[in-house]
Amino acid sequence: ALAWTLTNIFHSAASFFIFHWTKGTPFPHFNTKKDNLTVWEQIDNEKQYTPTKKVFTAIPIVLFIITIHKNEYGLTEFIWNVIALCVVLFPKSPAFHRVRLFGINAD
Repeated sequence: ALAWTLTNIFHSAASFFIFHWTKGTPFPHFNTKKDNLTVWEQIDNEKQYTPTKKVFTAIPIVLFIITIHKNEYGLTEFIWNVIALCVVLFPKSPAFHRVRLFGINAD
């Protein structure tokens, strides 16, 4: 049961860093207008609700459902998994497009 929670937390932390923290392109010699955008914001030319973004949004939700089921709905594990889910779902919301909370990662 703990392994599923740790898997979910690790997946959430890794995907947050990759999609919502990392900015610019992987090739530093390309200086474009997208250098200040996160990877998530660059996907599909900043369009919302595309099939690609829907899949990347569904993956943490499915992982969350599997995790809480395998943990037999224990309260402590549930809370940790909800936090991990929120960490990756809120930044994917269109309301957070180009938003940097408290100026963090605002370059």
